[in-house]
Amino acid sequence: MGAAGGLLAIWEVATTAGPHARADALLGRSGEPPAASLGERNAALFRLRSQLFGNSQQLRCNCPDCEAIAEFTVDCGAMARQALPSPAAGQPQQLQIGDYRVEFRLPQAVDLIAACGSDGTFEAELLERCVSRCACGEAPCELEELPDSVVEAISQRMEELEPGASIRFDL
Repeated sequence: MGAAGGLLAIWEVATTAGPHARADALLGRSGEPPAASLGERNAALFRLRSQLFGNSQQLRCNCPDCEAIAEFTVDCGAMARQALPSPAAGQPQQLQIGDYRVEFRLPQAVDLIAACGSDGTFEAELLERCVSRCACGEAPCELEELPDSVVEAISQRMEELEPGASIRFDL
């Protein structure tokens, strides 16, 4: 099968997959098994895009503040390298913020799918799935009792460990 036939086969698989299964379908069809790590999955998608269409990708969007149109080009190879998680990302994590100590792991693709389908808020569902223990001083506490500053610190630490889990551009 030539390049055009391969592209058509990947296209057909992706269009029939639901939004949460699309990345798995694309990566599975390309021969690269989908990774659980969000950063590794995004890196693999950048590599696939680069293989199919070349390394440069032109993007266009509207500024959320002023509605101005922004156009720019990204290097998919560089994006793939930047999306990879740090070596410590696969390990259990601990964070101490004031009197609060939180033990957690990084979200994986299955966590995002579950959080999108939950009745609660996306952030609360992710925390529920990823936080294994939280305490204030020596006493265990509930996730709902964590101050916003602690929740924000968890989010920042997750992003430091796996910057490619969420891809965004400053406009």
